This record gives sequence, C-alpha cells and structure tokens, in this order.
Amino acid sequence: YIFKNGCVISDLYSIPEILDYTKNSELSEYEKNAQNNNHLPDVKIYYWKDMTDLKEIRKQNIKTIVARNMYLFNNNKSYITWLVQNDQIFIKNLIKFFGYDKETKFNEYVINNLNSNSLNNARELLNYIASKDCEGKLQLRNSFLNSYESIYNNSKNVNDILILKYVSSKIINGEAKNSFSNKENMMILASLANIYDPLFKKYHHDGQNWGEVTILADYRDFIGQEDWNKVKNEYKINNYYKLPNLKSMIEYADLFDSVGAPD
Repeated sequence: YIFKNGCVISDLYSIPEILDYTKNSELSEYEKNAQNNNHLPDVKIYYWKDMTDLKEIRKQNIKTIVARNMYLFNNNKSYITWLVQNDQIFIKNLIKFFGYDKETKFNEYVINNLNSNSLNNARELLNYIASKDCEGKLQLRNSFLNSYESIYNNSKNVNDILILKYVSSKIINGEAKNSFSNKENMMILASLANIYDPLFKKYHHDGQNWGEVTILADYRDFIGQEDWNKVKNEYKINNYYKLPNLKSMIEYADLFDSVGAPD
C-alpha cells in the first residue's frame, strides 16, 4: 500500500494486525456476535482472539512500518541495520523492482545472498542488474554493480565476483533468455565488464580461479571479429555509456589470443 501524498508505504494489514482491536468495544462486540451466531457447524471459522501470538505479530508489523517509512521518507539511516536483519524481502524488492541501489548495505545483503550459490543464482542476478522502466527503456543498476567491486576489494576472494562472469556467459551464449534487445544486452555486458574485467586484469595471476578470459574477450571470441567490430563501434558512438573502464577494457580484450591473456 502506497499513499504517495502522505509519504507512507506499508503492506496491507488487517486491523488486528496493527491495532489492539479489543480496546474498541464495537469491534470486540462484532467478533463476539459473529462467534455466537455461527450456525454452520461444518465450517471452521478462525477468530483473531484465538491467536496466541497476535500481540507479537502486531508489534513486529508496527516496527516494520516505522523502519521502512523512517528510512525512505525521513532519511533516517539508523534503521538500515534493522531492515537488513528483519525485512529482507522489502530490501530485495527495492532493488529488483524499483531500481533503488543507492544503499550500500542493501546491495551487499543481496549480493552476499546471491553469491551463496552463484552458479544457480546467475540468472536471478540479471533481474537485479537490469530492467525496463514504464516506458520500456533499459535501466541499469550500476551502483549495485559497484558494490561487487567494493566487496571484492575487501575480501580479495574471486568467488565474490565470479557470478558476474557467469551472468555475462549466459547473455553471450543466449542462455539468459531475457527480454532485452541485442543492443540492450550490449549495454548490460558493458556494465558487467566495466567492473569485472579491470579486476581480472589486475589479479588473475593471484593463484585463484579467474578462468582464461575477460567478459569482453569472451564476447569477442563468441560473436567473431566482424560482429565484434560492430559492437565496438556501438560502444564508441555512445561514448562508452560513460563507463570509466569500458574503453580500456575493449583495448585489453583485443590483446587476447589463443594462448590467453596478454599479461
């Protein structure tokens, strides 16, 4: 439930889930009469008064409403940790469906959750990276992708970032089965490569399993030189989508040969 003018967002609750209805004599009487007038013995009717944990459910629901709205509409950062610990579905939906990727701790929670089984979650990750807006325009969550770089820089564990390579491979070979056009997939691959490929270049000799190629080198080898030239031209005429590493990573990809990386 979203009340835009009032700046309120909430799940749709029944009254007893957020208010102590027993303090309202009219509501209590209504429930009592409903119970006394039940003339359908074969029909099981559940009453709020019989829920032993209703008080705790209500307390948790109120905490959730307060935390979401204090964070979203009052810029109260003190609720970030509570939301990460208690409202994970909401956090996932913020990024996945609303494209909100400005909160680092939210990004990190989703990333760590997806990395727990990265091979199986690669296709799901694409839903967090890219989507279409209401006008059908591609939206890329580059702040979300930047969090991958931050996580890797803290851990220096290649397993924290390999999922980006898995996603790119599925896009390149057509396994992703997404609704994006060829040019949109080019943009998605550019954003993935902007994060992954510079780290490959810097660290692929560190003894971990980085594989043999970068995302863009893999892209080049799969589509062939003629189509690769078209892709490079598309990137160039779009000013490399203002991605800081894309131009240099294209040049790096062109140095790969049958032996592998040039360095």
